[in-house]
Amino acid sequence: VAAGISKAGFIPVASTFACYATRRAYDQMLICMGTSPLTNVVVGFTPGIANPARIHHQAAEDLGMIRAIPGATVIDPMDVTEFEQALNVAVDTQGLIYLRGHRGNTPRMLNPESYKFTIGKSYCLRSGSGIGIVSTGHATQWVLEASELLTQQGIDHSLLHVPTIKPVNEREIAQYCFAHDQIVSVENHQIVTGLGSLIAEIVSDIGRGPRITRLGLPNTWAPGGTLPYVREQLGLDALTLAKRIQEVAGG
Repeated sequence: VAAGISKAGFIPVASTFACYATRRAYDQMLICMGTSPLTNVVVGFTPGIANPARIHHQAAEDLGMIRAIPGATVIDPMDVTEFEQALNVAVDTQGLIYLRGHRGNTPRMLNPESYKFTIGKSYCLRSGSGIGIVSTGHATQWVLEASELLTQQGIDHSLLHVPTIKPVNEREIAQYCFAHDQIVSVENHQIVTGLGSLIAEIVSDIGRGPRITRLGLPNTWAPGGTLPYVREQLGLDALTLAKRIQEVAGG
């Protein structure tokens, strides 16, 4: 329906659970939207483990699926500020745009007065010369929680937020990665085909670079439950994240 609306001269914004938008409608997204130069915006809410209803509602592979569609734009905002700005940018962007949404009351982490979202741009949230942490979407909130613990423990680190999974400024990401000996990626998505894979591809294409440790949802079925419970079960709570990052840093 949304693809047909775009051909009638309108800009559709189709929204549903991320699992339905990507798994059930993937063929239509690829053929009807992915091959069209017209603007088609799809918003997938409660992605990854943000949904408590176990595997049938946990879209843990959506970023990788849409990233594989030629010409598609894939965005994973960290908070409501970034979501609002990304949606405004999306309706002015040609082609298929997949935008992840959130669930429930999502805190506002970014100042809407000073922050400006740009497709493909990465944002350094903390500078440091120690271990480099790269995150996207909801996981950036998790990393900011872990960052407080790392700071208390005296672990030098930096944070890079990558809201756009496709297209990306590869040079920008490469410069960040090659400034560190160790890189840890954190995402609310399977470590297969998501942000971690993207970082590994960029670094490997250039050649010798930092060691990359990918943290996120394992390539297994995640348990159901509240977000804090599932995060703890998967080792993505702030305390466990901080410990795992500290281990990688050698601290």
